[in-house]
Amino acid sequence: MKKIAITIDQEWVPYEVTEWLIQELDNAGVKATFFATDEPVHDFKQHEAALHPNPYRTGSYDFINEIERLLKIYPDAKGIRMHRLMWDSALESYFRGSPFTYASNFM
Repeated sequence: MKKIAITIDQEWVPYEVTEWLIQELDNAGVKATFFATDEPVHDFKQHEAALHPNPYRTGSYDFINEIERLLKIYPDAKGIRMHRLMWDSALESYFRGSPFTYASNFM
C-alpha cells in the first residue's frame, strides 16, 4: 500500500473551510499535518500540528524569534515549513539543536 502525506498551511484559509476539511479528514480516518502560523483556532488533536513561521507579517524578518514564539504555542511540534521555503546557514545551525525531526522546505 502506498502512503501519501497531506499537509495544509494554516494561515489564510477561512475558518469554516479548515473546520470542514478537519471534519472530512476525521470522517475518512485520514491524518494530516497542519503547518500553523499563529494561535490555534482549530482542534488538531487527531492530526499533527507543525510550525509555519511567518516573520514577514510583522516586518521583523527574524525567523529565529518567530520560531521560538510558535514553539511556546506548539511545544510538541516536530516539523517545520519556513515561509517562502526560506533557508539559510543561520537556520541550518539553529535546526541542529532544535526539537524538530524534519523540515518540509524542500521539494
